[in-house]
Order: sequence, then C-alpha cells, then structure tokens
Amino acid sequence: MIFNQIFLVLIIQIVLYYNVQFVISCNIRNGNMPACKNCKHYKLDFSILPNYQFGRCKIYENKDLITNKINYTYATTVRQNDNMCGLEGKNYDEVSNIILNEIISKIKDNFYFTIIFLSVIMKISEKN
Repeated sequence: MIFNQIFLVLIIQIVLYYNVQFVISCNIRNGNMPACKNCKHYKLDFSILPNYQFGRCKIYENKDLITNKINYTYATTVRQNDNMCGLEGKNYDEVSNIILNEIISKIKDNFYFTIIFLSVIMKISEKN
C-alpha cells in the first residue's frame, strides 16, 4: 500500500515538474525531430529544480584536468552542431520507458531529497 502511494506521488511530481506533453500536431517546426529528453544519453540538470533547458549530453564530455571532474556538453549545443548530433539527432537512442526513466533519474540525482521524502511518507502512513 505504501509503495503504491509513493509511486503515485512520484508520478504526479513527474507530471508537474517536467510538464510531460505529447505533441500531436504535425505543423510544429522540427516536430518530427527526436527530443533530447527522450534519449538515453540525455542528463537532466537538477542543480536547483529539474530544468530541461540546461540538460547535458553524456556522449560529449570533457575531463577537467585540475579537479578530475567530467563536464558534459549542453544538449542545446550538441543539437545545434552538425558535427555532433545535429538537428536530426544522429546519436539519438530512445529510452524504452520515458516516464520510468525520469523517475529513476530524479531518484538517482536527488538521493537525499528522496530519502527525506520517503521518510515523511512513511511517518504519515504510520499515523494512519
């Protein structure tokens, strides 16, 4: 029962945070091009709030020789450069379950938030 509630709350968060939309119109410019957020190489930015605009591509990375940190290139830069992925999405690999992928990435990238969130849900369920 508690896991059903947690799963439902996470789905609601996904819909609210990510503004999940399904494009039906074919009159949209670049409407037939694949979206980076549905690619397995896409890394969502969770610095403050989930933000697709500053997402990164895991294929194009640079290593900082001082800190040894891996810096990924912004997805917008990768899609605008024809020598990289380009508008047509040369390196695009679609995620099999997009919503599940977003839930997993949210949990993985916000581990502490998730632990606190689950603790609160458990405390609420114990009172009921």
